[in-house]
Amino acid sequence: MGRLYAAEGEDEFPRAEEALKRALELNPGNIWTYMDLAWIYANQAKLKQAEEILDKAVSINPGNEKFFAALSNIYRQAGKSALMKEYYDKTRRLRSNYYNPMTLASYHGVKKILDARGIKLICVQYPMLNIEPLKRIFQGEGGVIFVDNEQVFKEAVEKMGYNDYFSDMFGSDFGHCTHKGNRLLAENIAKVILEEVSSK
Repeated sequence: MGRLYAAEGEDEFPRAEEALKRALELNPGNIWTYMDLAWIYANQAKLKQAEEILDKAVSINPGNEKFFAALSNIYRQAGKSALMKEYYDKTRRLRSNYYNPMTLASYHGVKKILDARGIKLICVQYPMLNIEPLKRIFQGEGGVIFVDNEQVFKEAVEKMGYNDYFSDMFGSDFGHCTHKGNRLLAENIAKVILEEVSSK
């Protein structure tokens, strides 16, 4: 219900907030509810409450990088650059140590199919995320073009604000893209492909 209310827009954020708080009472282990509630708070400029709910989530599940990433995003919004960097660094360390085995198998499976057909694989990193973990998946292999979306999105968000480019906090420090976010993503991918083609 909280998500449905949130999808209705700002007027329904108070009802979304109450529904999500009730959901946490019923199931305090659901990480997505913490993320949803933090997003609702952040969108109402209740950054202290967003920080508190994410701190609570970290105390319950201290190894989950998503909470550190979300906290980094909250500190960015609050203008607390030292804390933003601290939590961003924690997130990077945790993310660099793990990739879901199914994700790895999927990447290598797709590459094998494309290699057999003589097609280069284009790997696009999520907005705001570092490209290095993605590159490590194919370390020592050729035939891969990587699209780095970290800096281009960070600069855009810094200039225009998070909500211009993302409609939620699905990925903790990034979310599902708005139309503007999708456009930036597509433009960055096209730029990398054109650079690759023109260098031949």
